[in-house]
Amino acid sequence: MFLGRDFNNQRNYSEDVACAIDKEVRRYIEEAYDECRKLLIENIDKLHLIAKALIEKETLEEKDLKIIMETGSLEGVCEIKEANSEEKETSTTEEVKNAEVVEEKQADAVAKEPAISTTEKI
Repeated sequence: MFLGRDFNNQRNYSEDVACAIDKEVRRYIEEAYDECRKLLIENIDKLHLIAKALIEKETLEEKDLKIIMETGSLEGVCEIKEANSEEKETSTTEEVKNAEVVEEKQADAVAKEPAISTTEKI
């Protein structure tokens, strides 16, 4: 069956032409598959480095990928990670302080509210 067939229209070519088209499309797909497989096998070490960097950083930028592909190491990427983790620690500390301030304000507001007795009738 021709992969590009539109099921709503009649075709204007013979079964032989449809078969030739199918064979050509299959050839393109198989060539692309083989090339992709070859690239992955040749660069498996870099693929593993990228996976390791993603586990550590969660996201990679173009410059991170260039470092990995050109050097074959995580050396420059790890330095970026350390700088980012310091920034995250600082922002996390600030977020904790902000949350503590909010909690204190809420506690003060609750303390100022009049107490409601459970025995009072509504």
